[in-house]
Amino acid sequence: MDATVGFVRVPPAPMSTFDIITIIVLVPLYDRVFVPAARRLTGREKGISELQRVGAGLAMPVLAMAAAALLETARLRAARAEPLAPCSTSVLWQAPQYVLVGVGEVLTTIGQLDFFYGQAPAAMKTVCTALALLAVAAGGYLSSFLLTAVQWATTTGGAPRWIPDDLNEGHLDRFFWLMAVLGCLNLIAFGSCARSYKSRKGRRDTFGLRTIGPS
Repeated sequence: MDATVGFVRVPPAPMSTFDIITIIVLVPLYDRVFVPAARRLTGREKGISELQRVGAGLAMPVLAMAAAALLETARLRAARAEPLAPCSTSVLWQAPQYVLVGVGEVLTTIGQLDFFYGQAPAAMKTVCTALALLAVAAGGYLSSFLLTAVQWATTTGGAPRWIPDDLNEGHLDRFFWLMAVLGCLNLIAFGSCARSYKSRKGRRDTFGLRTIGPS
């Protein structure tokens, strides 16, 4: 991709700063803007329930992977149409995916913390928070395993892997679509569990949990 922005050449690594900037910006806006607006719409003290926030947060990476797949498909099409021409697709087209991931992290993290502190027994609140961080670490190992499995499964008959050294010869877009599908399955599983969950207050909403406040 074209890493030149104006007169500056942007290396790939700093692109993750869009994720960090999104988190820094959205965390204060969440309480000051989103919660009051949602409170006016739903009549609930916290706007939406904790599980609804987590569900929305889990949906964001699915959108990010779908956007990444579409971008990679367009890049591959252009690269294969003119193999000798430099890629004209700006690296900044990757920024929206990082922003979506950042939005998902904010919603999921805040929702998890609120859920654990509001629903877990007093003696388990800290343990539940630690388990949430453990799940993040486990996800890192799982993603490494998944990448290795995809590399092995797609190397058949001498065909190039989905993620070869030269991305123009591979199908990174298929890997992104695979991640989007897995994200959808994860979201469906979460939604199924959330709907059957009964809060400690004994009330349920459309996503399993009703926060304290007027209906």
